[in-house]
Amino acid sequence: MTRLLNEWRTDQWIATLESLHPEDQSLWRMIKRVIRVPTPSPRLITPGGIPLSDSEKAEALADSLETQFQQGTYPSVSAFIEVVDVELSANPS
Repeated sequence: MTRLLNEWRTDQWIATLESLHPEDQSLWRMIKRVIRVPTPSPRLITPGGIPLSDSEKAEALADSLETQFQQGTYPSVSAFIEVVDVELSANPS
């Protein structure tokens, strides 16, 4: 069974290669697909080490997203107004 499957795959690959032509850009598209090196994903690392189980990975991702998407702190309106007033008085135009 394995031998038949390998023969079929080889025949399919040969047919694909024979169908490629530089005139219709099919050869160049295939070359780009074959030589493309995928970008590796960075490891998921937590303060406790590398998570191994699916639940540890899910928890690590949840913690990371929670840290990244914290609500921003904005200055109070009076503090902002004071900064603007200082800048305007220092640079009258």
